[in-house]
This record gives sequence, structure tokens and C-alpha cells, in this order.
Amino acid sequence: MPSSKQTICSLVLIFLSSAGSTQKDYCAKSEGQCCRTFATEEFNQTSRSIFMIRPQGRLGNHITAFAHLYQLREELGVDVYMERETKDLMGSVFSDATLQVMPVYEEEFCNFDAIPLTEIDLNIPLLLQEKTYRQGQTLSLRNKPNQGTKIYEDYVARLTASMKSVLHFRTEILEKVWSKMEKIAIKFWTKHPRIKPETPITWIGIHNRRTDLNNYAWKKHGLVPLEEEYFVEAMDYYRERFGEAVIFLYVSDDMKWGRQNLMNPKRDLFFVGNGKTEDMDEIAFDMTILAQCNHSITTRGTFGIWTAILAGGLVHHEGGVTDDLFHV
Repeated sequence: MPSSKQTICSLVLIFLSSAGSTQKDYCAKSEGQCCRTFATEEFNQTSRSIFMIRPQGRLGNHITAFAHLYQLREELGVDVYMERETKDLMGSVFSDATLQVMPVYEEEFCNFDAIPLTEIDLNIPLLLQEKTYRQGQTLSLRNKPNQGTKIYEDYVARLTASMKSVLHFRTEILEKVWSKMEKIAIKFWTKHPRIKPETPITWIGIHNRRTDLNNYAWKKHGLVPLEEEYFVEAMDYYRERFGEAVIFLYVSDDMKWGRQNLMNPKRDLFFVGNGKTEDMDEIAFDMTILAQCNHSITTRGTFGIWTAILAGGLVHHEGGVTDDLFHV
């Protein structure tokens, strides 16, 4: 009797054959995965274009790449593929169902390194308006930031709405996060006996990206690090707006800085991160707990942008306080 994997491979073969694919239609075993061979000679100007992105950096950049690919597929009808590294990083945080919405480039094609990719800028207005990119192209997109046009802003609004629907955190991480938040709430009520336990708590996530980004921001953009005054002002804003039943959850890649520089006279600030930037379990916990908050305080970097997007609510950032979706 054939194994379940063999059966799946056979079904994929039947489907591809009946669909009249422009690739050679067979299913091969490669590290336990079904893959197909891309046939360059059969790919033509009537074929759906192939888009992929090779992100550089940490988890936040990979989520950004995933989000762009997903939205471009929705709007242009092209075929999109995430890198295996993107799948591995996001798989530590998000559910298996989340990752199944997009195929992996290195797993989909047996000969992925032979596909002739053309590298171009991820120019969203151009890709949305120029229809020639939708067929007959095999493209590796590289990020092009600061596309501040109405077309781009509307696209980002649709993209972030899509990701709120698509990205689902792993259940086991959510359970750890909820348990942690419950314990913090009990500590908070113990320190504030005059606040009734049934009073709804407003949770504010703080992400303070420092270490490598401080040097990059200075050298690239002349930006100085955000210091304690920024966080004090931000926390005071939320206290004034939402009253005494406010809890701040602090996450950073430099937790020591926060403990040394941020005073806690209101006893409402809790340091929940571990600052272990190479430990994906810790990174997954940090992202998940920030995304469970009602509002956010962000600094710089895509990690903080995505936790704020997924949390929703108000976002305190360098430019002020908004409830608009971030430009990723």
C-alpha cells in the first residue's frame, strides 16, 4: 500500500496534468517533499509571472516579505513563493495553517536554482499599474522603502488588513502568553489594592529596538537613539488617556538598558522580554505577547511595526500617536 506522501504526490501529479501547467508535470521526492521541475522552454508570455523575495535581516523583515507576496498575489494574480528561511522563521511564531497559504520556493521547484530570476525593485505603484509584470516574468523583488504615494498607502491598508486575517499565532505560545499576562495582572492588582480586580485592564506593549539598529539608524539616516524621555512621555500619554488600570509590557533586544533607565514609580511597568535575539522561542513569545496588547509604543524596525499592526489600537511612535496602519 502506498504511503500518504506517495498518495499526495500522485494527486498533485494528476492535478497538474489536468491543469495544463507550463512546467513539467511530475512529482519527485526531495527530502520528503513533492517538488516539480520548472521548464524554462515552456514558460512564455502567457504564463503567470513568478514573484519571490529574499529578505535580509530578522523575523520582522521576513513577515514583511511574506505580506507583500501575499497581497501581490491577491491583486495581480501572479504566483508567489516565500523562501525556506521565511517559512522556518515564521513557523516558530505562526500556525501551520498560516504557512500553508503560500508555497516555499525551494520546496516547490526541484531545480529552483536554475530558474532565471530577474532582480527588480519592489516598486508597488509600478507593479500595480504596469500589467506587463503579471505574465511571463520570473522576478526576485528587493525592498524599495518610502513609496509615499496614495496608491502605496491604499495598498498598505489592504495588506495590513489581509495579514490581520491570515497571521495566526501558535496555540502553545498563546497559552504561555495568556498565563504570563494573568500572573502580571494579579501582581498589578496586589500593588494597587484600590483598583478593583474587575476593572478592565488596558495593556500597552512597548518594543524598544536598540543594539544593531542604533548604529544603522545613525550611519544611514543620522538618527540618534531614543532615550528614556521618549518612553516616559509615551507612558504618561496612555495613563492620562486610560486611567490607572494600565499595564505596560516591555520587550527589547537590550533588556538591561530598560531596567537601568526606565523608572517605575506607578508600578505598572513589567519587563517581559529576555533580549535573546538568537532564540526563536523567546522571539516568538515576545512578538506574541506584544500583539495581545490593546495599544503600542514602538521605536524602529519591522518587528515593532508588525506587533503594533497585529495588536491594533493606538500606536505611539516617533511622529506622535496615530490609529492609522503602519507603512511596512
